[in-house]
Amino acid sequence: FQPSLANADYERMEGLAVTSLKPVVDDIRFIVKRGIDIFGASVGLISLSPLFLVIAISIKLTSEGSVFFTQQRHGRNRRRFGMYKFRTMVHSAEDLQPLFEDKNEVSGPVFKIKNDPRLTRIGIVLRRTSLDELPQLINVLKGEMSLVGPRPLPQRDVSRFEDGWLLRRFCVLPGMTGLWQISS
Repeated sequence: FQPSLANADYERMEGLAVTSLKPVVDDIRFIVKRGIDIFGASVGLISLSPLFLVIAISIKLTSEGSVFFTQQRHGRNRRRFGMYKFRTMVHSAEDLQPLFEDKNEVSGPVFKIKNDPRLTRIGIVLRRTSLDELPQLINVLKGEMSLVGPRPLPQRDVSRFEDGWLLRRFCVLPGMTGLWQISS
């Protein structure tokens, strides 16, 4: 490995000695990427603010609860942060999740139900159009996320990782979009 691209770090993980290669953080590419993130998120928030208002009013008129949903996710270096989304489910959706575990349609540590009964009417539209993801532009401005990168997973899903290679996703900032979104 080229030492200019990564630093070797030695640590113990689950009783094993592990060598991990971590990207060099002062590389100009990371600075350029952060600049693009700040510019893109700023322009996005300003230009989409009328749409934010319409979505917020729609959520408030069609269901009880807050407009935004904040969920703890794991970001770079497994640091936890609150990821913002427009609320697409009933306000008690997280409490109801254990009741639907047997309906999970995805293998591995991820939870997904195609026609989730916890979704609200406006939530179905927001999810289908991915408009529920727009508040993550705030996370990008705060430096918790990037415009492009691996999706930040909920704590529930990360705790179910069984393969060590899955931890590589924590070497970079998670993104609003990435390979998973454009592949499915």
